[in-house]
Amino acid sequence: MNINNVLVKASLESRATKRLATELMPVVPPLNILIVKLSSLGDVVHTLSAVMDIRAEFEDAKIDWVVERSFAPLLKICPAVNSVIESDIRAWRKSWWKQKTRKEFTDFKKQLQENSYDAIIDLQGLTKSALVSKLAKLKVGGHRYAMGNQTNGASYEFMTRWVADKAIDIHAQVHAVERARIICSKALGYTYPRAEQLQTEINQDEMTPLVVSPSLMVPPQTVALVHASSREDKTWPLQNWTELGEALIKLGFNIALPQGSPKELEMARQISNTLPGSKVWVKMNLNETAAHLRACVGVIGVDSGLSHIAEALDLPLVQIYNFDTYWRTGPQRLPFQRSVYAIPTPSVQDVLSQWKECWDTFSAHKKDAKFKDPSLIKVVETGTLPDHIKEQFKEQFKEQIEDKTVSVVSDSNKTSIESLIQPNLIAVLSDVEKKKSISSVKKTKISKTKTDPSPQPDLFD
Repeated sequence: MNINNVLVKASLESRATKRLATELMPVVPPLNILIVKLSSLGDVVHTLSAVMDIRAEFEDAKIDWVVERSFAPLLKICPAVNSVIESDIRAWRKSWWKQKTRKEFTDFKKQLQENSYDAIIDLQGLTKSALVSKLAKLKVGGHRYAMGNQTNGASYEFMTRWVADKAIDIHAQVHAVERARIICSKALGYTYPRAEQLQTEINQDEMTPLVVSPSLMVPPQTVALVHASSREDKTWPLQNWTELGEALIKLGFNIALPQGSPKELEMARQISNTLPGSKVWVKMNLNETAAHLRACVGVIGVDSGLSHIAEALDLPLVQIYNFDTYWRTGPQRLPFQRSVYAIPTPSVQDVLSQWKECWDTFSAHKKDAKFKDPSLIKVVETGTLPDHIKEQFKEQFKEQIEDKTVSVVSDSNKTSIESLIQPNLIAVLSDVEKKKSISSVKKTKISKTKTDPSPQPDLFD
């Protein structure tokens, strides 16, 4: 037999073995784990539950995450993540020939290879994430894991399974959150779903994937209307937003309108001009946006990154879908988070009806104290924290906190719309020391947040 044919056959058999790998034997215990999920905002948020699972299973594990620089601030308020490795692949590939790009990539590679990992898990499934996975260093006996096949509605490039030591096959019809959780459980050898994860209500001892102090600048009973999306065909008509806002005001809610670009600001102004007392938020970074959303009593929005952040914050949520993709990216974990889908678009009455049901369910859970009310969140005194976390809070509390007021003037009636920005502080629940599950968070080293001069991300990606 020709030696070339033998090599080709062996290569094909090796790849087939990777694709069919289902029962995976992890390194025990997986002390150092690297997650590769670079973008986009919504996809990053959908992966948070998976790292929370890992933290719950392996309390002493060190979990690092490679992500696009613009989304890094969000991961720095996830209690399960030890350190964030920032990449800028989107920008680098547009200017790969420049000296600045080469230097930044060299610095990124150096940081990526500072540690060796027992498990490197590529949850992106693209060539760029496969490259990052390949560049990262494995410990002796460690493995690279990745998806072995494409799932419906998700991008996938074959390079990802060629790089992986063990490719994990998964059912094609799977929710984005479940996909990440299943892959991680198979890669690291723990059972998913656990019994407590099958509950339809939030567990009282469970930490939310994002821990942030609510902004003091958001009025009580505020509902944020997330009207913008990176895709025009995901948006909802202007008239619908104004009618919904009017109905919510009659029910006693205040209205807030996030925005992230000049076009979205103009849309927010048009909606606000018809809603007395409504507020248009200025453009913020992800930490500030999360703090403002955390202070709201709920969110109604289209399929966008901000709506997914609201889901991760365990807020009452109604998400509006013009396509039947709600099964893949819509909220599913909590009974007061729902999707509304219709062609060409859901009606105001349908959305309002779902909001009322979500609010009633949320209120019932609040009465039974089976959820985490934003009012229970407070900035913790450094004395209640473990030694390895104290230093970060000491630095934060030394700084003088200054509230800034920014006015946005409407073009149509020149009415001043004030939005207040509060510097973000990391916070934990006031009764955190009483919670058994919080022990894992105490053992997690929170990376220091540094001022990042990079451009703001598209919040509605």
